Amino acid sequence: MDLTWETEEDLGNPFTISSSRFFASANQDGSFGGNCGFWLPPIRVLDKLRFYHGGEALQTDTISIDPGVVQLSGKVDGKSWNQTYFCPIEEAACVVQFESDLDSVSIELEAKYLKASSPLRTEKGVTSWNHEDKVIQVENEEEGYYTTILSDTSIDFDENDKKINLGSDDVAFVVSGSLESKSEAEEIARELMSSQEDILEEKKEFIEENLHEIANFDSPDEKLNKSFSWAKFAMEKLYHEGEVGGGYFAGLPAFPNFFGRDTVWSVLGLNSSGRFENVRESLETLGKVQSEEKGRCKLEGEIPHEFSLDGERVHYNSSDGSLLWVKGVHDYLKWSGDEDFLSENYEKIKKAIKWAFEKDENGDLFVENWMELFSDSVLFLIDTSWMDTTIRWKAAVDIQGIFHEALTCGAELADRMDDDEFAQTCRDTADKLKKKINEVYWNEDEDYFYDKKGLLKMGGSTTSNPIILALFDVADEEKKEKVLEKIGSEEFTTDWGVRSVSEDDFLYIPGGWGILSYHNGKVWPLITGWCCAAEYKTHKPEIAKKQLDSFKKLTEIGSPGVLPETVRGDKLEPADCYHQAWSSAMLVYDVVSGLLGIEPDSFNNKVKIEPHLPDDWDYASLDNLLIGDNSVDLSFSKRDDGWEVVLRSEEPIEVNLSMPGEFESVEKDGNELSVTKEENSGCIHTRVDLEIDGESELIFS
Repeated sequence: MDLTWETEEDLGNPFTISSSRFFASANQDGSFGGNCGFWLPPIRVLDKLRFYHGGEALQTDTISIDPGVVQLSGKVDGKSWNQTYFCPIEEAACVVQFESDLDSVSIELEAKYLKASSPLRTEKGVTSWNHEDKVIQVENEEEGYYTTILSDTSIDFDENDKKINLGSDDVAFVVSGSLESKSEAEEIARELMSSQEDILEEKKEFIEENLHEIANFDSPDEKLNKSFSWAKFAMEKLYHEGEVGGGYFAGLPAFPNFFGRDTVWSVLGLNSSGRFENVRESLETLGKVQSEEKGRCKLEGEIPHEFSLDGERVHYNSSDGSLLWVKGVHDYLKWSGDEDFLSENYEKIKKAIKWAFEKDENGDLFVENWMELFSDSVLFLIDTSWMDTTIRWKAAVDIQGIFHEALTCGAELADRMDDDEFAQTCRDTADKLKKKINEVYWNEDEDYFYDKKGLLKMGGSTTSNPIILALFDVADEEKKEKVLEKIGSEEFTTDWGVRSVSEDDFLYIPGGWGILSYHNGKVWPLITGWCCAAEYKTHKPEIAKKQLDSFKKLTEIGSPGVLPETVRGDKLEPADCYHQAWSSAMLVYDVVSGLLGIEPDSFNNKVKIEPHLPDDWDYASLDNLLIGDNSVDLSFSKRDDGWEVVLRSEEPIEVNLSMPGEFESVEKDGNELSVTKEENSGCIHTRVDLEIDGESELIFS
């Protein structure tokens, strides 16, 4: 599949390329601004590398983006130029190649050594610039920041204006950084300069082997196929190795830090695409910064909201990060079957759940998300929900749904560890919590759940947050149906996704008001992903497919191939961070776990498959789906009287396959199987249970 994205419009948006230790970001028109630049996180080692001709900045006419490579191109007085960016797989550097028919080119450089230290941005400043032949060295020796800009040809550098003057020759630069020494930065640059084409070829092979071939989805919907493949790569561009460990940035270029809740929502898509090694590292990194004691704005067992890559600044003010970490661990283990990870981290899992018991300050079973009464700080901090710019005192509805899911996951993991007492505690608490959520949070007048339990009464805006109760099977069936119906209506669902707040709410602000509109009515791919998965899970494929289709629109705005953090609630216009991890993760999650209905159980060597393919599709397939140490392929082909399903596995695996439709017979390799008819929300399925070892053909007719 050709994944090239090309555009000539709206070239003010940024793009990003990355290695696991470095990233570079610029605007599509070739300019730099905001958080753009060349980053060795948490330090921006070069702010600007901008090309000029005749004193005028070169303006992009077309941008072409492939996985791992970005090319800007344009013309000046009929003469063409091309500028190409790519990063190696792991090294702390970026290659910038420039080719043109122009007779002269100048390049302006700028460096301030901006430090992103969760959530602050501070400029440390440059102490010296040095130039010799092909090398420009920038440094702040006091802080230990070093940058090398290496050219493949001798350059004329004006140290006063920080400008490179070139003739008509094509040129290549390597921008590298080090937080250790000047010599290390230069060594990295020289090594890459001598093997640029080999490095680019290695990057392409890495992308092919690790991203294209694993969880490869195909269907008649070419846009969805392409968006799915790009979403896998967009997530990978955010993986980074920091001092504290490996993990995924929340988004670039705005958020070059690690976040608790963002990581875990992203894990759902990463597991679906087989990135087990990176997921394990990410979850371990979160576990490393789990609080081991009660202290300033934290309790024992708390997973932070946000922390810097060097671990110097850790902010624990999250009301769901600890609970989501348990969910993320559980999801990883169900996909990977990594028993060692469970045994190594079991005590941390228990501490994260016990954290929630302590956050129930008044014994009403609900986790509070408000002022940190445990804080040693003079200024109380708020334990935020995902709506971290909105005051949702005292107990938000989605937090309670996530708490219930963490208890359910915790009980299963305790069973694996033969910890019967803790498993029973989790189950008993979950049963009581589910009943109480449905009693306390249900608004009889509106036939919908309240958004929060306030200090004195129930209240809050009409938000999409109750979808969490449907996604995690917390809402009673009748209430769940009403939630899904409301959120699936035009009140919430647009052609490009789901709004965070109902358009009928008195606080609905679709965009344009900065922090006031951030959580008050914009469309979020994150929420869209929750809703899509919940709709598929509850057998409402029509509205689910509409929400899934919205991702195709979102992949084509902003920067080609990546999904933004938010979009305006009243029109298709991207906002906030343009490349957000959980936005891309939700697309992958919705295809694998929603559309195809795949639920792995690696511990017991089982997988459930319950697809809801659109009526106008005649085929679909997913190749090289990783479940534990096994690889599974599945394909569906429509017949005149039903479906042909081909399943392949490298190792034996038990399969629960539930196809939508009331079929009279199911044959496996010519032998008839016993079937079970199931009905959910008016959707009839025919289920068969079988073992696959190698390849088997099933005929549903």
